[in-house]
Amino acid sequence: MKYVFDKELQEATIIKRNSQFTMNVDIDGTIVKCHCPATTRIGDVDLAGVKCLVSESDDPKRKLKYTVEAVSFDDPDSKDKNWIGINLILSNRIVEFLLNTHQLDEMVSGYDEVRREVFLGISKLDFLVGNTYLEVKTPLTTVNVKYGGQIKTKKVTPFSSTDRMVKHVRELASAIFSVIAPS
Repeated sequence: MKYVFDKELQEATIIKRNSQFTMNVDIDGTIVKCHCPATTRIGDVDLAGVKCLVSESDDPKRKLKYTVEAVSFDDPDSKDKNWIGINLILSNRIVEFLLNTHQLDEMVSGYDEVRREVFLGISKLDFLVGNTYLEVKTPLTTVNVKYGGQIKTKKVTPFSSTDRMVKHVRELASAIFSVIAPS
């Protein structure tokens, strides 16, 4: 089984990233403002000219009709591009799909129930799979792929999400300690 989008994704080219939340994208010769679901930087790449995959929404409540779902740092003329998903919300839906279809049993197994966004103390963790808490991270600030020769990079400042991670680790440690040494 594999994850399938509701509608086929369209290949396009990023013209520029306007803000944290939007990109201008060329879809078949038409420049369209698209939602960018990756609010952080995507590697050290200047995204202008980078190929992307966009999804289209028919939801009349949305401000923008299209969402950039993935980017490719391969040669733009390549027929078999490798795609890097940048939709952080979609990451959790894909993991949920893989858990529900037991495609991640090598990582976590022996469960009957998958619950989303479960509180542990004051932290909300992505999943409770049986009795195992699971947090999904999609770090895009460093992308470990080989860039095609056409990719331009830019100097970036270090990024850290350590504070949030430390909060989650403390909650997990507290939960473990309360099981080992109940009050």
